Amino acid sequence: MINFDDPFKQPIEIIFMQIDKTLILKLEKLARLELKENERQVMVKDIQKILNMVDKLNELDTTGVDPLKYLSEYKMNPRPDEVIEGEARDKALDLAPERIKEYISIPKVVEK
Repeated sequence: MINFDDPFKQPIEIIFMQIDKTLILKLEKLARLELKENERQVMVKDIQKILNMVDKLNELDTTGVDPLKYLSEYKMNPRPDEVIEGEARDKALDLAPERIKEYISIPKVVEK
């Protein structure tokens, strides 16, 4: 049964998939890359090495070891959100090189 109150206490079963050319082609498309055939072969080997290394971690006995929830002991104390009325928007709009109504207009920077 899954304890939804503390998901970090759940046993994790990692099932690795087969890294092959089909997967690399899908990743290539998602990342919008254009790899050469020799680069694809290197990528297959590298990803498989990474997954093998992660799988090796499953051999460790972690009984009694609490999972890492935070990277540091420092806990942030966020300040409460406050709505502040001010002139910041008007000043920013006055400094903008071009504006359309109450918005700053900038030149297009991304081409399709």
